[in-house]
Amino acid sequence: MQVEEEFGSTGIRYTSYQPTREEINLLKKSWQTFVDRDIPKYPGTFNGRGIVTCGGGMRYFTCAWVSINILRKKGCELPIELWYFDGEINSEIIEKLGYLNVVCKNVKNYSTDSLTDSLTGYALKPYAILNSSFKDVLFLDADNVCVRDPSYLFDSAEFEETGAIFWPDFWKTDINNPVWEIVDSSDFDEYEQESGQVLVNKEKSWNSLHLTLYFNLQRQQYYKFLLGDKDTFKFSWKALRKKYFMVQREVGYCGYSGVENQLYSSGVAMVQHDHRGFILFIHTNMAKWDIVKCGEYLWKKTKYFKTSAKIKKFIKRNVKLVNGSDGVVFDIDGDVLIENSDCDVQMTEISCHQVLEELRQSDFYLRFILDAYMSRMRREV
Repeated sequence: MQVEEEFGSTGIRYTSYQPTREEINLLKKSWQTFVDRDIPKYPGTFNGRGIVTCGGGMRYFTCAWVSINILRKKGCELPIELWYFDGEINSEIIEKLGYLNVVCKNVKNYSTDSLTDSLTGYALKPYAILNSSFKDVLFLDADNVCVRDPSYLFDSAEFEETGAIFWPDFWKTDINNPVWEIVDSSDFDEYEQESGQVLVNKEKSWNSLHLTLYFNLQRQQYYKFLLGDKDTFKFSWKALRKKYFMVQREVGYCGYSGVENQLYSSGVAMVQHDHRGFILFIHTNMAKWDIVKCGEYLWKKTKYFKTSAKIKKFIKRNVKLVNGSDGVVFDIDGDVLIENSDCDVQMTEISCHQVLEELRQSDFYLRFILDAYMSRMRREV
């Protein structure tokens, strides 16, 4: 079933999916039964703090390599786990990542064959968090870059109190979306969640994380009214009446070139802040590192709604994407502020390009690309 998503000019995300009363009751009863019967007890075998990411295949390994190297350059010493599907990276990649204190985990070694097939796409994110060795987890999308060492987040009062920190998206969920009734919540004015970064204590969040995974495994139903995985976290916490802290500083865009009707004119990355309001994450969800050209600096400008903004407009633009296909990008307008990105952001982008150029010049990356290409083409023959 094709479900139409509509992002309104006032910042409301709508869905065309309108389930019947019977369907809503069934969905609600099903997740409640899952929580009551199918969630194992918290095992108490997890230890310490760490970062978890998913980064297999040429596109997402390239992003993960840049992100991980920047973390180390910023002084982050937290252990890192990179989760991947069988065949997505090779032994040489695993060895190189090992030098960066990264443990690579093949999903097939931790799940059954039937579950592995169901973990494709976004469902791997909550699964990797649940099955990582860490008790406290900072999950980062592979294309998310930290402008400073994020380790201090684990010591924040907000994390100590709730055991979960989430980050906002631009949109708010329409009050008529069926999810509100399914989880029995009415926080209509809260922003949707952007799940490129998630911080959780697994002991406090155990049941909520399992429910998040459940929602993603049941994606044929839940993705009809939720946008991928991102709000499956937030609404799992709401369903179980668990506290979390949502970062209060609104998300921004960076990457404006000022050229109309071009991909880069609407921003290439989301700018996310820490609990104190300082920039911490640049989520490069549009121009990922596998397609960025050497010397192509895209983070020069940052665009926000003004703190006192009375007019907030959301614009959808049709563009030609870098692969030649038609695509859609979003922009913000109204009471906005466009300014030069701060020094930390610009210096971080310079470091990213240095890492990317070194990677592209390395023999192991060229071998990896050739192997990935041949593997894909041989499957297509």
